[in-house]
Amino acid sequence: MKVVRARKRNMDEAGILDLLSRAEVGQLATAGPDCKPYVIPVCFFYEDGRIYIHCALNGKKLDNIRANPGVSFSVFEVLGMGVGADRPCNSWAYYRSVVASGRARILGGDEKLRPLRLLAEKFAHGPVAEMPSDSVGRTCVVEITIDEVCGKKNEKNKPL
Repeated sequence: MKVVRARKRNMDEAGILDLLSRAEVGQLATAGPDCKPYVIPVCFFYEDGRIYIHCALNGKKLDNIRANPGVSFSVFEVLGMGVGADRPCNSWAYYRSVVASGRARILGGDEKLRPLRLLAEKFAHGPVAEMPSDSVGRTCVVEITIDEVCGKKNEKNKPL
């Protein structure tokens, strides 16, 4: 995974990994054979240069991934926003954001069991019971191997 520096407001690798580990929802961007972009929010978890999402067995994002495995993924957190009362155009946002690009792969069979368990534990905030095989059977898991990642932040204590 190559960390690319942002032109402005660069976030270091530790900050990038922290946000990827803590965020619960990200935006997955795909493009199908028609080259039209498609962005959808997804629940995910991050581990060792990979992002894992789960979804139904069919749908537009999977059709797009099958046609073109190149994807982009982003997460952000808003830390605060404001607008100057005396000058409405003087607005600001405090934030952290990460954008990653990579290749998506649909996992099959037993290789999706561990990611599904880790996803469930992330959102349950702890250990979960064994997942029923019928639920696993009707769930798809997508693994995104990150090629490049970039993080930006504005955490200053004053408006832009």
